Amino acid sequence: MRVLTLGCRLNQAESEETHRTLVASGLTPCGEDEDADLTVVNTCAVTMDASRSSRKLIRRAADSGGRVIVTGCYAVAAPGDCRIPGVVSVVPNKDKQDLARSLLALDGVRCADPPPALPAPRTVRGSFAVQTGCDVGCSFCVIPSTRGGLSSRDPDEVVAGIREQVRAGVREVALTGVHLGRYGVDRGDPSGLAGLLRRILREVPELPWLRLSSIEADSVTDELLDVVGGDSRVCRHLHIPLQAGDDMILAMMGRPYDTASYLSLLGRVRETLGPDVGITADVMVGFPGETESRFAGGLRFVAESGLTGLHVFRYSPRPGTRAATMVDQVDEGAKKERSRRMRDAGRLLTESFARRFLGRRLDVLVERAGEADPVSGRVSPRLTGTAGNYLKAESSGPAGLVGSVVH
Repeated sequence: MRVLTLGCRLNQAESEETHRTLVASGLTPCGEDEDADLTVVNTCAVTMDASRSSRKLIRRAADSGGRVIVTGCYAVAAPGDCRIPGVVSVVPNKDKQDLARSLLALDGVRCADPPPALPAPRTVRGSFAVQTGCDVGCSFCVIPSTRGGLSSRDPDEVVAGIREQVRAGVREVALTGVHLGRYGVDRGDPSGLAGLLRRILREVPELPWLRLSSIEADSVTDELLDVVGGDSRVCRHLHIPLQAGDDMILAMMGRPYDTASYLSLLGRVRETLGPDVGITADVMVGFPGETESRFAGGLRFVAESGLTGLHVFRYSPRPGTRAATMVDQVDEGAKKERSRRMRDAGRLLTESFARRFLGRRLDVLVERAGEADPVSGRVSPRLTGTAGNYLKAESSGPAGLVGSVVH
């Protein structure tokens, strides 16, 4: 059995949950060089490149000779393209939570006895999907059509799932969702994401670190910041999508903020969580109507924002979205060149942030130890890990520190 994943942190979290359930039910995961008799391909369709990669991954899985189940956003956006020889089922996102149960019911799926202990995590840093769906409707985005409306998981289920991850050895859990800050809205829960955080911290005291994944600017409330700042177990890092540093482009995208309000939010975050907080952002280049002067202005805004890192991607027209029919589409050559310049700006931001911590002490979750030298067989004493504010760190030390939060 194998689970292959493309796309966002939410997809990764859902795949991890499916993998854990299947292993706990007695299915045996394949090694990297083994052909699987059963493969789940969790796809993405957020860009043309993602759709193309999804098709390649499906074909590669089908060519291995085993049975293939396709799910994820590409399975919703283009289900017909997913149905190729070897694919036995195409599962839409709305049925993804029951995916493991459906796989176990397939004819010929043989399970060994369930393991006596929970399956070990593939990493000490895990994710847990608490929400899916979106009700914003940005002009460039297909997610509302592939993920549907807002849908939040029951908080009892969330707490139980995180507790299970911790028992299996996960030391940091990142809460994920399409529109994480809208958690609980569809359930009529007035406490929302802040209330969920409080409950997890209260009821899973054995969890060392809790992290938030991407959260929209209009969802970063004073109450949420108070919860994040009020418990040292919540990582001091927020990923707040910006998408563009130009007000006209933001309006055309349908984003519910402008550059002035975004900058004000960054100030509130630093005021509440302190100057050492990490604040990263998504930035899109090449949106329709983005002239060179507008891009240059957005680049200046990013460089002066004080953000600590960027995830840069090129605009990709998606069928059925408003932006796909807009005039003044940007040619691919300009998109690539602007992407390079924006990525360079992002690297400078991260380097500037990291330099502030030279000579200082940070709490770091150790994720892995050095690998054995292929000639001597000796293991390097090098440890690598992630700090609460999302800085990466390296140090020498014993492999036994993997999974520990250390100075």
